[in-house]
Amino acid sequence: MTESAHYRQLGKFVMLFQGLENSLIEFIRVIADEDYAVELLPVETEYPRLVESIDAMFSLYIDRLREPDVEAKTRFHQLMEQCLDIGVLRNRLIRSTYALLAGSGNVGALMQDGAKLECKGRSRRQAIAEDLATESFEPYFQQIAKVLAELESFSLRFVGEIDVVNAPGRAC
Repeated sequence: MTESAHYRQLGKFVMLFQGLENSLIEFIRVIADEDYAVELLPVETEYPRLVESIDAMFSLYIDRLREPDVEAKTRFHQLMEQCLDIGVLRNRLIRSTYALLAGSGNVGALMQDGAKLECKGRSRRQAIAEDLATESFEPYFQQIAKVLAELESFSLRFVGEIDVVNAPGRAC
């Protein structure tokens, strides 16, 4: 196995994460309709704040419905917590130092150095050093795919209702 396989896995993770971030941005645009501030939010906001803002906006949107769906609000909040976890994972993977483990002339895995992560409002966490075989990325890919599918499900379920809430002339 070559080191490029490991780099491809890291690259694939980055691309999937960017796809998740873009889906979140599209979701917030649908909820907010044509509010110009929403256009600035993704540009001026770090990922955790973006996720927290989407969570708050969706909660407000649900509260405006004729029949608020509290269960959907709770499930969406849990989905946003998963998005935050993926962001922490992204930071851990991208901001770590790696060493290639080789045996018999073949690259076997990447060894991730233990990185210290400090999150505002959260405790400081030590990321343990871990052996990242190319297969170890699969659960990460599946986690992002699952979150994307759930986000799409929310979009499809509420898009008609969103149009009614955001209809011109509708007083909020």
